[in-house]
Amino acid sequence: FRNGADLYLQGSGDPVLTNIELRDLAGMLKDEKVAGGWKTFSFDASALREQPEVDGGQPIQAVYNAGFSGLNLDFNRIQVEWSRDGGDGHLKFRARVVADGLNVPASWVNFLPAATEPPPGANFLYAGEAGNERWLTAPDLAETLPEEGAIFLSVRNPALNTAEVFRRMAADLGVKLPDPAAGTVPANAELIGTAESPPLSEIIKGLLKFSNNITAELIGATAMQKQTGRVLSQEESGAALTAWLTARFPATEWRGFTLVNHSGLGNRNRASPRQIAGILTALSRDPVLSGLMNRIMTDDPKAEAAAKTGTMDFASGLAGLFTGKSGRRFAFAIFLYDRDRREKLDATFDRRVLTPTPGAESWLGRARGLENALLKDWRDRL
Repeated sequence: FRNGADLYLQGSGDPVLTNIELRDLAGMLKDEKVAGGWKTFSFDASALREQPEVDGGQPIQAVYNAGFSGLNLDFNRIQVEWSRDGGDGHLKFRARVVADGLNVPASWVNFLPAATEPPPGANFLYAGEAGNERWLTAPDLAETLPEEGAIFLSVRNPALNTAEVFRRMAADLGVKLPDPAAGTVPANAELIGTAESPPLSEIIKGLLKFSNNITAELIGATAMQKQTGRVLSQEESGAALTAWLTARFPATEWRGFTLVNHSGLGNRNRASPRQIAGILTALSRDPVLSGLMNRIMTDDPKAEAAAKTGTMDFASGLAGLFTGKSGRRFAFAIFLYDRDRREKLDATFDRRVLTPTPGAESWLGRARGLENALLKDWRDRL
């Protein structure tokens, strides 16, 4: 939008905006005539409540635990590259926003050495705040990391990050914009360009295939904003969805059902297999919705299944729909949980460390073997 010489970039919660769409949007500025240049550049992410991360109980470096808002880009992550800086042996870090082959340097993301040595496995520690992205690096990284490499880190200020990328893209196209600042589009502003997301059905297919938490949070938050007419906090939005499900499917026993977010990430969400099976039974009656899940076990076309996994350390779930040998359609949900090991992990968890939990991978392998065996047995007998 523009209002005279004031420019506004507004988001409405699109979870799959990439550099390509943002560049095309920036390209629309070339046709705008602004005497004396743009005076201000504001970003408006007020469509949804901004969150710096999905869940406060996840590793700080975890890219699946990024922030989200009404304005997001490339699942709110940055690629961090490093190499030796000259001949002094020090590491030089560079951040980029990478999507669809279009890389944009993220010079607004800063890296500083930590004053004290963090525990092993804590290579990057977030030290930013509202308005900046700053990471601290372990002092001994030059000894532990290879000569060069790259990883992804999460973005905690997604709206500002998106605006900074937009500003950089505009500059590459010959359009100079001031530093971005948070703002709200005025009622009399003129719409000068749009970037449309794919249809929701396509977005959900990608969500179910890649298990992207940010996409799940944005879909759920947007749905509940539409449902209630209010911009909700994360927990308020989870509670609103719980209320909607309870009213929509009264035959299901909802006692104990708790949603504190929409992705399920974290150990405070609660759902029973019977409750999930109840949702799936209702979903199975809608050919569009039931067709969105990923197909598995397609060796027998008469006994196919469509399902979604869900995993945390020492917790695993598989839920979906399958057709038995009889041709009947069934909903199913399998939850496996090692309470003692999970509670011990939660009690000793250090957010600074991003290393696999000892024993978690082998436990998950056994859990998946049991899930597949149960599903195959049901499929063959029913």
